[in-house]
Amino acid sequence: MNEKNSIDQRVESLQALKDKADLIQPPTHAPIAVPEKNVWGLSPKGLEAIQQGVEMYQTKHGLYSSIPMICKEEQCQYAPVCPILKAGLCTLGERCPLEISLIITRYDAYKTELEIGDDDSVDLSLLKDLIDYEVQILRAENKMAIEGDFVKDVLQSITESGDEVYKEEISQAAIYKDKIQTKRNRTLELLNSTRKDKSGERISANLDPSSYAAKILKEAKLAGEEPIEADFEELVEIEEPEYVLRQREMGGE
Repeated sequence: MNEKNSIDQRVESLQALKDKADLIQPPTHAPIAVPEKNVWGLSPKGLEAIQQGVEMYQTKHGLYSSIPMICKEEQCQYAPVCPILKAGLCTLGERCPLEISLIITRYDAYKTELEIGDDDSVDLSLLKDLIDYEVQILRAENKMAIEGDFVKDVLQSITESGDEVYKEEISQAAIYKDKIQTKRNRTLELLNSTRKDKSGERISANLDPSSYAAKILKEAKLAGEEPIEADFEELVEIEEPEYVLRQREMGGE
């Protein structure tokens, strides 16, 4: 009896810690008030739901709430390679803790590495896409691990005698992973380009060469540097030789 009470107490303690888990951080922005004018004709309950949804998406990981799949425990297609399931820490019907862990770690790592601020809406949106791709790559890799090979024998045709003709092809999981990696790399390039834009490493497309030269000269004067006067010689146009003119006339004829 005492052992049962001890187990119940441990379960309650774990549940309390879970409730306090910092998976969803407090809002990083001031709350957005729901418009007083009900343009969508929603009920009071619907308006309250909108307010709750707005608050959720303003949290640190709110944008990622729809990414993790629903845990199906042993019925999950990735169950054979799930370390959380083997540890007995999965809960049927909840979001996948393994994918949530990946989202949290990748979010913190990329946000720190790329120096993304809480008010950088464009970067945060790109970061969301990037981490979404990371999760999809994880799923593809788990699928390949379960299949055991990235090459599969695919049925191509059946002969008149009833023999099946197979051909080796790359598995759909491997193809899918390759496509998602391409998208991830493009998103990384976009994030890197925003870094360059903010640091001034790229010249605006609207800045013509003369304006850019004037800008550099102005910066040099402000820095106390004397501009270097270049001595250019005027080019003299040389007349074409007579034989060239004759050949041109003959060709014209």
